[in-house]
Amino acid sequence: MITANIVACTTSNATCLPFTIYQISNCAGSNVYEYFSCCWTPTAANSTIRFVFQHDTDEWCLDDVSVFNGTTDMLINGGFEMGSSAPGWVISAPPITVVNGASQAHSGNWYLDDWSTSTTDKITQTFTVVPGQNYNVSFYLYNGGTYNALGATCSIRVILST
Repeated sequence: MITANIVACTTSNATCLPFTIYQISNCAGSNVYEYFSCCWTPTAANSTIRFVFQHDTDEWCLDDVSVFNGTTDMLINGGFEMGSSAPGWVISAPPITVVNGASQAHSGNWYLDDWSTSTTDKITQTFTVVPGQNYNVSFYLYNGGTYNALGATCSIRVILST
């Protein structure tokens, strides 16, 4: 479950840089969810968050995505607990799926699972914000990879734009 009290935007948070706010290229994962959070001050009302996945050796799992302003989450279905990507998210195509499995979810029962190989997959949500206010952007990411294979691509980019 996503709660505002653990994702409040504070001065101790990293500042979200424009566009790519998170990027990693590593096939060997920790096999646990890792938390990412940054503070963002948008310059326009219409905003988009996009996750771009590729993992040639295993899977990426995503859960509990939020964009909080105080106690209000601007995203719809950030924990995927509605049992699908809709409402809220637009996916590029399978193999991105929303899976029911409490043992693999960060919280709740549902999470996003991506097994993209050879090409990138994308999941996107567009939302409205108040320009000039502070928002805490956060998510939990799981890298299921156990090794770095020669020539394999394992990457994720998180893009935040207005």
